[in-house]
Amino acid sequence: MPNWDGGWRSVFGRFWLPLLIPQHLVHFRIPTLSRMVQDAGFEVVHSQTMFFPLEGVASLWLWCVEMLAIPPMGTPPTWRTPFHLLVFAGIVALWFVVELPSQLVLQWFGRTGHITVVGRKAEQS
Repeated sequence: MPNWDGGWRSVFGRFWLPLLIPQHLVHFRIPTLSRMVQDAGFEVVHSQTMFFPLEGVASLWLWCVEMLAIPPMGTPPTWRTPFHLLVFAGIVALWFVVELPSQLVLQWFGRTGHITVVGRKAEQS
């Protein structure tokens, strides 16, 4: 599930990849999702943010597509200019230089863009 506390969300806003509008209409933080699991009668067994090394560069690509009028993937290559291909190559390079290290740091601080909360039926006494 998208983590509303994700570090890249504040950078990219509506271009943040985990928004996945219209698939995700509601977004959560770990405490909120944990509370919902408990309110449903489950106990939280585990919660964590998830390492997702595509979040930043994919969000940047979504921004570039709109701001630089880059044709969406799937359009004929003749619509792409050398500039568009250069932007794409730059984003691929940023994946190694920025994305991987940033995801490790965000994971360390619990601020990656995806969360998992695992619950189990609470034992009744």
